[in-house]
Amino acid sequence: EDRLLPLSVEISEIEALGGPLLLHSWREGIDDVDNDGEADEWEYSIMREITPMKENGTVKIDFPSLELVANGEFGKVSLYITGTDLAGHPVLNGGAPGVDNDMATLVTQDDLPTTISQPSISLDRWGNNLLVGQIHEFSFSLTDDNGIGSIDNISIALAPGDSRGDIWLDPLSRELSVNDNSPIHPVGLVIDELAAGSYKVKIQFRLGVDSPQSWNTSTQKPSVIVTEHGQVLELGSNSLSHLEWTVDGRVNLMLLSADDLSPPHSELFGNTLYLQPDDRFNFSGQLHHPANGLNVILDGDWQVNFSMDDNQNNAENWYTILSDSSSFMATSEIPQSRWNHGSATVQATIVGGVQTIPITDMKLHIVIDSTPPQLDFPVTTLSTINSNQMMQQLVTIRVNEAGGMGQNPLELHWSFRRHGVEISNMHGAAQLPLATDAEGLWTYSTRIDFDVNSDLLLPGDDLVIWVVGADLAGHPLEGIGTEGNSKMTQLRVIYFQPVLSELTVSPYQPTIESVFTIDGRVLNEGNDMGVVKVGLWAWQSSGNGGRYHILNETNLTLLPQQHAFFTFSQEAWDSGDLQLYIAINDDDTNLTSVPVGLVREQTTGEILWQNIDSPAAVGLMILLISVVLMVVTAAIRRSDEEWDDMDEEEIPPPPPWAPDEWPEGAGPPPEILTQSTSLLEEE
Repeated sequence: EDRLLPLSVEISEIEALGGPLLLHSWREGIDDVDNDGEADEWEYSIMREITPMKENGTVKIDFPSLELVANGEFGKVSLYITGTDLAGHPVLNGGAPGVDNDMATLVTQDDLPTTISQPSISLDRWGNNLLVGQIHEFSFSLTDDNGIGSIDNISIALAPGDSRGDIWLDPLSRELSVNDNSPIHPVGLVIDELAAGSYKVKIQFRLGVDSPQSWNTSTQKPSVIVTEHGQVLELGSNSLSHLEWTVDGRVNLMLLSADDLSPPHSELFGNTLYLQPDDRFNFSGQLHHPANGLNVILDGDWQVNFSMDDNQNNAENWYTILSDSSSFMATSEIPQSRWNHGSATVQATIVGGVQTIPITDMKLHIVIDSTPPQLDFPVTTLSTINSNQMMQQLVTIRVNEAGGMGQNPLELHWSFRRHGVEISNMHGAAQLPLATDAEGLWTYSTRIDFDVNSDLLLPGDDLVIWVVGADLAGHPLEGIGTEGNSKMTQLRVIYFQPVLSELTVSPYQPTIESVFTIDGRVLNEGNDMGVVKVGLWAWQSSGNGGRYHILNETNLTLLPQQHAFFTFSQEAWDSGDLQLYIAINDDDTNLTSVPVGLVREQTTGEILWQNIDSPAAVGLMILLISVVLMVVTAAIRRSDEEWDDMDEEEIPPPPPWAPDEWPEGAGPPPEILTQSTSLLEEE
């Protein structure tokens, strides 16, 4: 069987070809005359061809095929080139005699079979689609014990019957190629040798936006065609229906970002950028595929045309190059002399090549805003606030802004001040989220905790509030209640202030083991009711300094401006200064000394009186007094009886006539010595 090796050479000349070109070949099994295994110069055979006359550039020169049938298994073949151009300049980089110096060295081997693993053939798709502008991969496993370089050509026919869908792989040079008018762009080739004679082939490619419409409307069934020794091998890899596909040629130019370059800076809101007159801005776009949202690459030369139009005057046009074949960045400005109000639309269009399915344009809306937003505090919002009701305060404000405020919240700041100076750590801030917006009126509302220590507030302190925010064009808020024009809220400090107003002791100077009372009065000078704890404390000294002991305590409930009395009874347990104090709400830093005198020892009379004052002595005294009273009573009764007897002997009998019956002419009536008055006369 003939074993022919087709030979061809590519040669480049910048001026003029036309000279001879010589191909020197040496076959180890045929031309090694002296059998030394070395390619001697005199052992080379020569084939001669003439290059095209006066032609320049790169030209392919074909030589007759080289017969290798008798070269033997693993026999070497050495090749090198000599020759001149039309001016006689020698060929460069053509090699020299010898296996170590030649241009190419081949090894002949018995022709072994080539196979492709059918299950290994794969084509990564998005669903059943190939997406334009994105990398896809066709892969398969191939086995050839002669090496993959022994194969003439491997063709991937993505769209059988349409040569524009062919990808050719040259296994020897490991290069990929396509037809000149093909929309397929080879990206990469990976050939991994899994084992001796076994290879994993991965071909990466990208479809262009000029893919034929038929690839979108008709299902394509790819195939793998392997050519060896000029013949197409039957490997069962034709019409791979399980890998059928259609092209999805949709591409969108999407707005990626837009920034206000002039202070105060504004942010992109949706696809709308709010600017002030004379602002500069930039924006960027990116090609995306709507199927998976990934970036799209356009092969070839493309540019982006821009048009900014307000539908009133002539549009402003400019363009930029599509960088990285996928994105762009552009800068423009809003001159006040041209754009002083209203809105405009910036439209970006991709141009430069064939688009089977047109790429969707990008649009950026520009709102030109020259009026700052106006802040308005409703009468019911923070006009008055009580210091004991500063949590969950409902705050509602309104902003008049025709251009737009966006969805971002505003910031409410507050500061508690005394004599115009902020009280330490008595400030804060909170966000006011957007509640509603309608016809240029934006309402923000929420409940806010003025999270401060209200116990530090005093009557006369002030609460200052202000709101920070800006519209979408960057204009800061204006009006009462904004930064630099803060709002003063009427602060009503609610407090409970118990004050010890009176304190007396009885007796002032008690004696040891006697009980004395402490009477006091507590007045609430605040404007809120509350409960105060009044305690009687005693100081006890010790080696470590001493400590307070609680002797008694009571709780008093007081309304605003109300007072209440308290009384403590205490036994004097020692002589001298008892060091007693009245404590309010367990505050050991604000104690009031009890005005009790020095406790003294008892005198003898006080001791006697104290003994008499005992229960037994009292009983005895009562008994003695009772006996004395009985004796006195008996004596008085006896004296009364004696007097009664004397009275009975001395009183004469009554006259036989009544006083009004005294006879006339008998002289004066006798004097009546006794007379009793009836109850009726007494009344």
